Amino acid sequence: MRLLLVEDTFDMAEAIMIRLDRSGIACDLARTLEQARACIGVQHYDVIVLDINLPDGLGTELLKEMRSRGDRTPVLMLTAEFSVDDRVSSLNSGADDYLVKPFDHRELEARIRALYRREQGDKAEELTLGNLTFNASARVVRLEDSPINLTRREFSLLEILIRNRGRTVSKERLFEGIFSFDDTDVSMNALELYVARLRKKSSLAARSGSRPSGGSATSWTPMPDFARRLETTSLKARVALGMALLLVIGGVIVSIAAFAYGREAARSAYDRLLLGGGKRHRIGDHRAGRQAGNQSPRACLRASGIRAGRPDRLPDHRAGRRDPDRI
Repeated sequence: MRLLLVEDTFDMAEAIMIRLDRSGIACDLARTLEQARACIGVQHYDVIVLDINLPDGLGTELLKEMRSRGDRTPVLMLTAEFSVDDRVSSLNSGADDYLVKPFDHRELEARIRALYRREQGDKAEELTLGNLTFNASARVVRLEDSPINLTRREFSLLEILIRNRGRTVSKERLFEGIFSFDDTDVSMNALELYVARLRKKSSLAARSGSRPSGGSATSWTPMPDFARRLETTSLKARVALGMALLLVIGGVIVSIAAFAYGREAARSAYDRLLLGGGKRHRIGDHRAGRQAGNQSPRACLRASGIRAGRPDRLPDHRAGRRDPDRI
């Protein structure tokens, strides 16, 4: 379902759009009569929610313009006026329903769905198409008593197909029914992806429901919250998430390389300090004790007769230093 919300109060409009978006309704926002006229001029809407008091005029003016040119789009009026005359005036101007502020968002959604069903010619809340049962209000889809758990856009896609059963629905009509103007980075390929997922889930549910009575039929496991959010995330958000993951992986690789390089540098510094630190004396035979670089520095020193850590004392010092005054 594609809906146009004409409301100038930002907080109320944002709350309504969040509620409708969670219910799978693609919603566009217009805050003035001029913006509303521009939206109606380029897009066909299933339902219009129209506030009466707007910054650049009255919503009833737009309603009269629509009805004068034969536009039969269902319109639900919103207003803070409690008088009966205002409600009667709006209904006489061509409004299909009327709701007084403040209101419960559940009631607003129920009235919107009722207008949508009335326009499509479906009075019943639950629809049955072959062995498929569809309930838009309860958001329940069953195929031969096997539940099918759908995302909000998969549910909206299935609703459009069911409401237009027996008729050919173009690809553009399906795209406009599940995506709003805010989804500017979504291409037609996304619609094909949702159709493929809907077919896959329906076929799996059919196989699950066709098992013999002695077996245990399996129903669809709800998607994890992260997977559901990732599926409904826009392309820009997916690219940003991928870049963030690449940065994290690159940081880990750089940290490991820096740690390995630092460890090797520290080991080399230790070897230099142990073998030639201070350059106090040149030890001539420690290189001979290190066979082709296979022995450790300590082993080289032991082979040269030098105690580790004291390269300035040769092994024959104590033997030749009998007299303290003797050099």
